Amino acid sequence: MGWPVPDIPERKMLPEPVYRRWIILLISMLTVGTLFILSVWNSATYWDIFIYGVLPMLFLWLCLFGIALNKYEQSVAACISWESERQQVKQLWQHWSQKQLAIVGNVLFTPEEKGMSVFTGATGRDPCIS
Repeated sequence: MGWPVPDIPERKMLPEPVYRRWIILLISMLTVGTLFILSVWNSATYWDIFIYGVLPMLFLWLCLFGIALNKYEQSVAACISWESERQQVKQLWQHWSQKQLAIVGNVLFTPEEKGMSVFTGATGRDPCIS
């Protein structure tokens, strides 16, 4: 008896983040932060531009990039675990379907008394059990 192995679908992982886009986003965010500080505060010192314009945008970019990278890494880990479990289920299913049970004896039970007397004999004792 061969049963077909259950079809477990493959899990697709998210595409790897495109680092070039993230670098372009970083440069544009730093530029926007610098221009915003220069236009709103009219500060000309590099320290003010760095502290109030560049650093907040850098931290915001790091948070966004970290979220995207974390999401990708979790997807990769989930796909690896999914594939491992998929192989294990396939192996367990094959092992179960190839398992053989030894038949030691068999007994036939019928609901009517006359039919049972043929099997049990005149004594009413079960001939299978000696």
